Amino acid sequence: MADVVLLADPGREIYSRRTFGRGRYQSVAHNSFGHPVPLVAGKLQTIGRKARARIVRTAFSQQADVLEMDVTAAYNVKELKSLTRTFTYDRRDSGSLGLRDRVRFSSPQPFETALITFGRVEKISDDTLRVTEEGKSAKITITTDGPEFSVTQTTLKANFTAGTLPTRVDIRLIGPVTAATVHTVIEPM
Repeated sequence: MADVVLLADPGREIYSRRTFGRGRYQSVAHNSFGHPVPLVAGKLQTIGRKARARIVRTAFSQQADVLEMDVTAAYNVKELKSLTRTFTYDRRDSGSLGLRDRVRFSSPQPFETALITFGRVEKISDDTLRVTEEGKSAKITITTDGPEFSVTQTTLKANFTAGTLPTRVDIRLIGPVTAATVHTVIEPM
């Protein structure tokens, strides 16, 4: 039996005329809303070579691996000073994957980040979710450096090759911020 992927990138859409035309990025399968990345000042990621991430730090050890990327260039938001994403895979105990988004703006702006799943999402507490699919579960713990947040779910509607519709788990800071950190830790249950 193959492992169950509880959090994922939803994959591509079944090819159509629009896939190769000007309307390509109207589909959530192709624009960044349909992927587990931030929405910055209400804006999706931009496209093209200038929007690429830059690796700023890596660290690999027996206990944990760390990858930090500067993704500021991926957003065409003049108020955005910096946005980094740090992934930490911790092998200790039963293992965990941490994702830390750090954002800074020149003036207060809205910020949210997201996870994508084909599974069922349950709220365990104000800062903890459980994602379940095919009898497998993961616990997701969300913390910030102060700002309150809300968690909502959006069904992503597109003609995905997976044949089922994924859910975007929106982690949205309540109110605009000039600086914030959102830390998400994913652990097996």
